[in-house]
Amino acid sequence: YRLLLNQVRIEAGFLDTAREDLEAIANDAVGLPLYCHLRAQILVNEARADEARELLEDACARFPGDLQLQLQLAEVLTSLGELEAAETIHEQLGQVNPMQLPRRIEAAGCKASPQDTEALRDLSENPQLPVEAQAGASFTLARTYEKQKNYSASFKAALRANELLRPSLGYDWRFHRRQSEALIQVFTPELVQRLQDQGHPSRRPIFVTGMPRSGTTLTEQILCSHPQVYGAGELPWMARIRILVPKVIPGSQYPAALSQFQREHLIGAAEYYLDKIAAQNSEADYVVDKMPHNFDNIGLIALAFPNVPIIHLKREDRDVALSNFYQNFGAAHGLMGFAYSLEDIGHMLNDHRRLMEHWHSVFPGRIFELDYQQLVNDPEPTIRALLQHCGLPWDPQVLRFYETKRPVRTASIRQVREGIYTSSAEKWRRYSEYLGPLEAVLAEGYKPLVEHQRDELGATVFAAGPTY
Repeated sequence: YRLLLNQVRIEAGFLDTAREDLEAIANDAVGLPLYCHLRAQILVNEARADEARELLEDACARFPGDLQLQLQLAEVLTSLGELEAAETIHEQLGQVNPMQLPRRIEAAGCKASPQDTEALRDLSENPQLPVEAQAGASFTLARTYEKQKNYSASFKAALRANELLRPSLGYDWRFHRRQSEALIQVFTPELVQRLQDQGHPSRRPIFVTGMPRSGTTLTEQILCSHPQVYGAGELPWMARIRILVPKVIPGSQYPAALSQFQREHLIGAAEYYLDKIAAQNSEADYVVDKMPHNFDNIGLIALAFPNVPIIHLKREDRDVALSNFYQNFGAAHGLMGFAYSLEDIGHMLNDHRRLMEHWHSVFPGRIFELDYQQLVNDPEPTIRALLQHCGLPWDPQVLRFYETKRPVRTASIRQVREGIYTSSAEKWRRYSEYLGPLEAVLAEGYKPLVEHQRDELGATVFAAGPTY
C-alpha cells in the first residue's frame, strides 16, 4: 500500500515526501521490484541519473523477468547518451514482447526496415489495443515515415495519433488565454516600478524559457557545458510558488495577489526557490532552469530575482508547431494538452507572442532573445553573446556541448548528443499543405476573450498552475 501511495506522490511531484517514506520502509521493501522502480524515479527526477543506473542495473540482475525495470534502465541510459546500450535492451525486450517494437524503433532514431515499418503500422491501427498504445505507435510511425521522406504518410500518422488522444485530454485553449490576460492586467508599469529591485540579490539561477520544442534543451546543454554551470532541467518551483501565494496572502490568488506584494514576499519566494535548487545542487556557481513554460512566469522571476539572466528562445512558429504536434508529451493532461491540435498550438503561439511583447515592454533590457536559427547557423558568436549575457567567461568546451555527460530527459536527446544540425530548419515547408488550421489561427492573432467566453470558463484557477 505504501509503495503505491509513494508512486502517486512521485507522479504528483511530492518527491521529498516520497523519498522520506521510502527511506523509512527500505528494510522491508528493498527486495521488491516496485521499490527499486520508485527509488530510481526519484533519483532521475533529482538529476542523479548515474545513481539511478547503478540501482537499476542491480535490480535488473536480481529481477531479470521484470520488464518495467528493464525499460526504466533503457530510459536512463538514453538520458545519459548511452544510446547503443539502450538500443540493445530494447532489441532484447522486443524478442519476447512485440509491443516493444515502437520503443525499439525510437531507440534506433526511428530508422526502421520495411518489415518493421509495416509491423509498426499494424500496431498503430490495431483496434484491439488500448487507445494510448495505438497513439504511441502512431507517433513513432509518423517519425519513421519522416525519416523515409514519406511526408504525406508521416503527417497522416501524426494526425491519427493526436486525434486518438485529444478527446481524453479535456484541454481548452481559452484557459491559458484568460491566464495571459490576467498577467497582462496585473503586471503594469506601476506595479513593476513599485517592486523593482526589491527582490533577492542572488545571481545563481539562469532561466531558459520559450515555447516547448524551441531549443531550450539545446541551450541548457550548451550552458551547462561551462565549468561554472549546472543544468537542473525543467523545474516546477516557479509554478509551485504561485500555488503557495494564498498561504502567504490569505484570500488572494496569483497573479492578483501581486498588488499586495511587498519586499518580504519577493524575498520569501526567492529563498524558497533557492532552497529547492540548492537541494539538487549546492556546488555550482550557476544553475539552469529550462522549464519552457516559465515564459508565463517571467514577470514573477524578474521581480523576485532582479539580477538573474532570463533567456528566451525564438524559433519559427510553424516549425515549433510541427515539432509539438509530432511529440507525445508526458504532461499531456496538463498544459501540454495544447500540443494535440494544430488550432490549439496556434492559440498557444499567439498567447506566447503577446506575453513576450508585454514582458519586454515592462522589463526592457532584462530578457535575452536567443534566435534558434541564428544559434544553429552561426553558433560561436551567438554562444559568446549568450555567455556574456549570463556573466560567464568564455570557455571553448561550450562548443563541444555534445560531449558533456549529463542526463537529458526531453525529446531533444539526440540533438544534444550529436551536435548542432540544421536539418530541422523550415521543416514546416514539407507539410505546408496540411497546416491550414494552424495558419488560420496564427493569422487571427491574440484576441482577448469576450465576456461570454470568460463566463463559460468559470472561476479562474490560475494559482493552481499548469501541470508540467
